[in-house]
Amino acid sequence: MLFLVTAGVVGCGALWFVKKALNLHILNNEGLRVLFIVLMSLITRLVLINIVDITPNSDFELYHTLAQAFSKGEGAGGKYVALFPHTFGYPFILGMVYRVFSPDKYFALLLNILFEAVTGILIYFLGKMISNWKVGFFAAIIWLYGPLMCFTLQLFVQSRYTHC
Repeated sequence: MLFLVTAGVVGCGALWFVKKALNLHILNNEGLRVLFIVLMSLITRLVLINIVDITPNSDFELYHTLAQAFSKGEGAGGKYVALFPHTFGYPFILGMVYRVFSPDKYFALLLNILFEAVTGILIYFLGKMISNWKVGFFAAIIWLYGPLMCFTLQLFVQSRYTHC
């Protein structure tokens, strides 16, 4: 709760400063608000994945291996996928990305970042629909910089991407 309050106060202060000090009315344009959310998501996460060396383990390793096999057109997973069918969807999508680009974990991280940026946009529009654009905007910023940001480095966490 303290984090959310602090993030809200810092975010409000930063936006007030930008609006007053630079005399820009940039936040009056919805397209620019969405662009701001996307850029804030992409820039920080791209810096993060280039600074931290990520070693696949646990779910990351399993899904990475499955996606590599799917990208080559091979069946994979055997009984594990039969017992846990929820492990099939995301590795299949990732396998398509690997087939187009390369079976490198970097492309998996980029896909994860893309999904998080889209989620930030959806949170913005949901908050806007429930209340107003300010609620949606701040909810998206708080979500993008909340504690879940650490999952950018741990791909394929099934509770985030594979359960409905």
